[in-house]
Amino acid sequence: MNWKQAFGLVGSTLLLALVAHAASGVIGQALSQGSMDVDHALAAGIAPLSDGSVVRTSEAPGRITLLNGVRGSLGPGSQAAVFADRLVLQTGQASVSPGPGYRVLAGGYIVTPAQGAQAKVEMQSGQVAVGAANGVVSVSNMDGVLLARVNPGIPLSFEPTSEPLSKLTGRLEKRGDQYFLTDELTHVQVELLGKDLASRVGQRIGVMGTPKPGTGHQILEVAKTTHLTEAPEFSTAAKATTGLSHGTKIGLAVVGGSVAAAGVSIGAISR
Repeated sequence: MNWKQAFGLVGSTLLLALVAHAASGVIGQALSQGSMDVDHALAAGIAPLSDGSVVRTSEAPGRITLLNGVRGSLGPGSQAAVFADRLVLQTGQASVSPGPGYRVLAGGYIVTPAQGAQAKVEMQSGQVAVGAANGVVSVSNMDGVLLARVNPGIPLSFEPTSEPLSKLTGRLEKRGDQYFLTDELTHVQVELLGKDLASRVGQRIGVMGTPKPGTGHQILEVAKTTHLTEAPEFSTAAKATTGLSHGTKIGLAVVGGSVAAAGVSIGAISR
């Protein structure tokens, strides 16, 4: 019997015990091949988790199993606070498979995997990288405004920026009296405000402008538009398979203390 089988057997036994003690505040368990720190106490192998437990791994990764069906993991040298409805990543790497409403909070962003998807999040030096497996993962700000939809194989990296203007690329659509553009990189739809948009409808354009707070969606007051050729065939970031650190950087323009729109600056982040 290998260690995975042993952990599975012991873990299943402990999980049954945790279910019996759920009324006492236990929400699940943490498991690791080596030692880990749970609520500032050294734990070897397996430890119960209560709502808000802080788990810190050492050289070995750790696994998290919650009674509500959520499954997750922490990379070596990672730390997170685990709750019944969310995981707050403080440093390192985490992955989470979905549960009803479950999400990962990291660096001021909310990361939510779609049903059947897996969210992979890395937080280092205030920068947050997000990857997806088996489905789409959404990234929102703390106000719940959608910033990006991350597709499998194309991780994105988010970092604050002082750049006052945001840059987006996509095909302009008109709906009633409103103009919308879905950004090709973040897959997020933004409402555009400005002059001379009517002549651009149906075109693939690049826009630069000032983000403004919206109600449930993003708004961009356009300062400049550029007509672009049709998008070329490319694979770029989709070829990156060696970790979350390989992703396109998304600079987030801040309006009124909250992230209101995504500005795109192309670049690769290497380990």
